[in-house]
Amino acid sequence: MRLDDGSIEDGLCRLSDPLGSLPPMPNRDYHQRRKEGSYGATLVISLTTVFVTATTSVVGVASDELPAAFVWTAIAAIWTEAIIALVCLAGLMFGDPGEVKRSREVCFPLPPVVEEKLAAGDTSSLDVPNIVDGDRSFCTRCNIWRPQGVGRVHHCRTCQRCVVHFDHHCGVFGRCIAGTWRQGNMLYFGLIIVTGYVAFFTMAGCCSAALVMRWGWEAFGIGIGVGFACCVCASPMAIAISLVQKHFESKRRLLATSARDQGIPAPSPPPTVLTDAQAAVARALALAPSAGSDAPSEMPSEMPSEMPSEMPSEIPAVLSETTPTAVHT
Repeated sequence: MRLDDGSIEDGLCRLSDPLGSLPPMPNRDYHQRRKEGSYGATLVISLTTVFVTATTSVVGVASDELPAAFVWTAIAAIWTEAIIALVCLAGLMFGDPGEVKRSREVCFPLPPVVEEKLAAGDTSSLDVPNIVDGDRSFCTRCNIWRPQGVGRVHHCRTCQRCVVHFDHHCGVFGRCIAGTWRQGNMLYFGLIIVTGYVAFFTMAGCCSAALVMRWGWEAFGIGIGVGFACCVCASPMAIAISLVQKHFESKRRLLATSARDQGIPAPSPPPTVLTDAQAAVARALALAPSAGSDAPSEMPSEMPSEMPSEMPSEIPAVLSETTPTAVHT
């Protein structure tokens, strides 16, 4: 059997880098991740700003009636909690929850079904279910053998990756929550929740003590009343916003599912509009001789006086069908 240079080069590349012969990793749902992540980041930053501002303002105003140790302790505590919350937020947004990376150890040997599809040249995606071999399984989306003895390994449909020690996909932060207290991002997730409660009670305790010691119990009662009124007014608004967002999200998914079930193709991009000069060049290309011919049968009667500086990125389908693969000059 005779092999051309391209086949030999391709075979050598596959031998040197067998991972390159695998289908590409599935695309993440970046739209969903960004939307959910913006909710979590906004929530954490907003609460941190409120807690720090309220504590430092009230304690600072009443600092004349408070012990210096209490003032500095309150300010140091609330700022420490704010820094911890922001560090945990960064860890959640940019840290690795425990995704399984491709390597020769976790990808090979490939199951026979996968090898057959790859040998047939189908490297776009493997439309087959996960393959179970004894007590281990092969993810046909990531093309990896899932590690054993590392807890639950699950493929997240939003992040499109297999994650070890998987707990859940957080709809607030837009990231998979996985791992243990020593690896993954479970530590960040648990710590940011605990820090939120601690910061709330720090703010409430410090502000209450400052109000009582500075203006008496009447000011404390007024502060409690104002805080309760703000919570009562804000809760329905937050619930309404959440319901509206869920309504539009459900409607979008329903429309996408209905269109897919009915076989409606995705909307095509608008046709490319060519200028007169670009249209003349396209006609000239269409009438140019194909490979093996000596001269064009017909040339355009008029050529544009000014040639376009840029050719269009797309030529209409009518012209592209007649465009030759090679042009002799």
